[in-house]
Amino acid sequence: MKHYKLLITGVFLFFFHAGFSQQKVDSTFNSKDVPIQLFVFMPKLVDINYSLSKPNPIVFKAKDGQGFVYNPGAINVFSTEVRTPKIKIKKNFSFSAGLRYFYYKTQYKSATLNGDPTTFEMPDHASFAKTSVLLSYSFKIGNQPIVLTGVNMTAGNEFWSPKQVTGVLITSFPLRNTTNSTLTLGLILAFPEYKSLIPVPTIIYAKKLRSDLMLDMYLPLHAKLQYISNENRSFICGVKLDKNNPPQYQLNKNYNISENIELKSLSFSLFGSYEYHISGLFWMFGEVGYRYFVNSKIAESSGSLSSYSYISKNTDAFYGNIGIFIRPTFQKAMSAMNARKN
Repeated sequence: MKHYKLLITGVFLFFFHAGFSQQKVDSTFNSKDVPIQLFVFMPKLVDINYSLSKPNPIVFKAKDGQGFVYNPGAINVFSTEVRTPKIKIKKNFSFSAGLRYFYYKTQYKSATLNGDPTTFEMPDHASFAKTSVLLSYSFKIGNQPIVLTGVNMTAGNEFWSPKQVTGVLITSFPLRNTTNSTLTLGLILAFPEYKSLIPVPTIIYAKKLRSDLMLDMYLPLHAKLQYISNENRSFICGVKLDKNNPPQYQLNKNYNISENIELKSLSFSLFGSYEYHISGLFWMFGEVGYRYFVNSKIAESSGSLSSYSYISKNTDAFYGNIGIFIRPTFQKAMSAMNARKN
């Protein structure tokens, strides 16, 4: 609990610093000159993140009505991600790749049976590593541009021992693409290893409400507002699907519970964050928010997720994040774009 309070206090001090920092900026920078696509799509090349939260106790219910309560206490999450920008192979082809590692640690292990003083231990840590490869192909039918994107994701406890494979095909129909707004309709087709085909319609809409205020919606993944205070700092608020997913627990024949991160589980976050340019390619960020976890299951390790032994009720938590990432400034990106045109 002490560490939880320290992190939340630190993030709030970081936000307080944001309001009063007077870092010198280049007077030639004007956010109205930056295309909306840079604000929305420019990736973080390296992202290192530490998160701390304290969810409410999780109530697991069995099929026969029995169950138990698990209070994990403070949850520490460390994640790091490395991604390449999109690299053009040919005129219409582009490629990118990414690596991600995620470590999850709880404060407490003990769970209590409902109506029974008996306690037993839950696992207090889990991790996964994920690799992703993306290939994109663009073409036109008449005057309508179409973009096909194929993504392959493999994940496991180590990069070299993947246990889950997911294929994703994304079809995008850009309808509007100007410097001040963009609109794209699309369809995501996901092929999880142990589930049937999952179609997800998408809408990407971004618009400059003012020269320094951006609306960025990628439904159903996120919807947010970004205020560009100057070249070196920005404020963001909104709602998003969270990448720090809740765990899936597995129960073996001896009723020992183990834990893996279930990549298809979801959590939603209502958040506010601040990004601050340190120097060169390096940025700091702080974030506070409210996270709502979707059901977690305890499944027989030899069976499918549908043959679960227990299922939890939804739970929620306040959380704080702090971290560092690598990304060019918008001005540097604009300079590189202009150099390529010349």
